[in-house]
Amino acid sequence: MTAAPLGLIDMHALWCDDIRHEIGNKPSFMGVYTSALGVPQLPLALPKLCCWLTLTAPPERPLTDLTVTINLDDGTELLRVPLPAAGSADQATQPTGTPATLATTARQQVMVAMEIAPLTLPAGAAALTVALSAQGEELASASLPVLVQQPKAA
Repeated sequence: MTAAPLGLIDMHALWCDDIRHEIGNKPSFMGVYTSALGVPQLPLALPKLCCWLTLTAPPERPLTDLTVTINLDDGTELLRVPLPAAGSADQATQPTGTPATLATTARQQVMVAMEIAPLTLPAGAAALTVALSAQGEELASASLPVLVQQPKAA
């Protein structure tokens, strides 16, 4: 099997205050951060911060034996989540009865819910970064800027 270029992995991170699992195994995202994590001052302790990570890859680049980390911009590691091998790529992408052409062209998708509770943001924190790596090599990353917002005068 020939390895595909690592850039073929798509990663999307949705940052929010909470992830709730609803009836029918549907996730609900509470307090979604759209561009930055706005805080009144630093340092600051948040009760919780969540990240819903969606990884998508072609069948020739199996989403196995990966590690997801969340770090502060100064390199401080806040969370490490190993994503162990769940079987071969053929097992993951070819359900029984799937035509061979669909099985060879279907993209794999993995979704991971992560929670940091509590989260302490030190003075000077500028961003949180979620990174995907395999064998120590970074494959993809996304960041959430931390923005100190002064209260508006009434």
